Amino acid sequence: MWNTAGLYANTYDVAVFVRKSGTTTGYDGMQQKTIQLRAKCTSILLDSWPGTLLTLSGYAYCYDPQFSYVRTLADGSESWTAVGSPWVTSSIDMETSGLTPGYYDFKVEAREGTVGSRRQQ
Repeated sequence: MWNTAGLYANTYDVAVFVRKSGTTTGYDGMQQKTIQLRAKCTSILLDSWPGTLLTLSGYAYCYDPQFSYVRTLADGSESWTAVGSPWVTSSIDMETSGLTPGYYDFKVEAREGTVGSRRQQ
């Protein structure tokens, strides 16, 4: 997992080097991807309209993007909770009825469905 906190919205080249277990020099393989980080909204205040339907959308530039959405109260008083089914291929709608009023943080993870690698936005 790559923690992007503190990075500017920009395009980044990410390279992963691998080598066989026990090897101490060089590498046996390398994979490179270009990742685009977009500006994000850090918290959403959910108190004005109980029962509001929110649409959560992720974006990833890959062949078969799949997304997993989670939410938590921004004050840290609760654990991250899945929103909808994991690894969907599109946006999801989230019903806010029954949620504690307050600021919420949302996170979306993206992966390429055919490979299973994950990127967090």
